[in-house]
Amino acid sequence: MAKKYLLIFALLLPLFAISQTAEEIVRKAENTVKGKTAHGIFEMSVVTPDYQRTLKMESWWIGNDKAL
Repeated sequence: MAKKYLLIFALLLPLFAISQTAEEIVRKAENTVKGKTAHGIFEMSVVTPDYQRTLKMESWWIGNDKAL
């Protein structure tokens, strides 16, 4: 009996997997990584034989519409 349900599940699984559009998959991935709001502090150092510089930036995001 359990094998029967397992077989049905295995046959139906691809139908659920392909029911999303590419746009939905990308949106879900972005929301998982970024979330609805985000805050970040980034620092970059450039070092050459003649000089060394450091740039530090802070940024905020709310969705895809607002960023600073």
